[in-house]
Amino acid sequence: MEPLITLVGCQLTVEQLQNIFRDVFECKSFQIFEVTPILTAKGHYWLFKRAGILHRDISIGNVMYRMKGGMVHGVLNDFDHACKVDDPGPTLNRRTGTVPYMAIDILLQDSSPTFRHLYRYDLESLYYVMIAVVCPDDPFVQVWNSEETMTSLGQAKGFQIHQPAPKPAPDFDSFHNWFRGIRGVLSEGIRLQTLAKENGQAFDNTTLARKVTYETFRQVLWGDSTLHEPATNNSM
Repeated sequence: MEPLITLVGCQLTVEQLQNIFRDVFECKSFQIFEVTPILTAKGHYWLFKRAGILHRDISIGNVMYRMKGGMVHGVLNDFDHACKVDDPGPTLNRRTGTVPYMAIDILLQDSSPTFRHLYRYDLESLYYVMIAVVCPDDPFVQVWNSEETMTSLGQAKGFQIHQPAPKPAPDFDSFHNWFRGIRGVLSEGIRLQTLAKENGQAFDNTTLARKVTYETFRQVLWGDSTLHEPATNNSM
């Protein structure tokens, strides 16, 4: 098993790379400890919904690949920061992860005792990993590695999420539909979250009003044409 980044730039087709990310999303293979064999599960969502596990550190270094029968498979690795969603202790409240790939809410949270790590934060991190792998020289990615504080990075990402999605190189152009779709649901969810805060209204923060869920991400990754990117909003 090797880090995915070692394959980028090699003889890797866009279909192979997309299948690797689908494997990680579904978590068809994951390795919790080095001494544990590769296990098979029904999906990353299954880990959350049935096993009650959140990974909390999906980053470019934790997305791996393995070869089997001449096929390339994606593997989600390193569960050092994983925790149970019903953990009664402070673990779930801690801000964890690899900074460039952290979700916006995590970067902006102020260690509030009411903060809880959510499943959608893992999904958002996976989106950032996709961009970093496919568009490593994009200005979006450069910003993630240059901001001096978590707060400033969270603010920068909060601005980026309402801008047009990064455009990959021609050979990986089909990723652009993924980026547009994921950016679309994140942007719309955050827009609704902001409006609810401004108006003092109750809001489903767990899924950003059902905009950021296993189902919406799966629709994007498997090509649902009914999902469209909303118009760019520069006023937020």
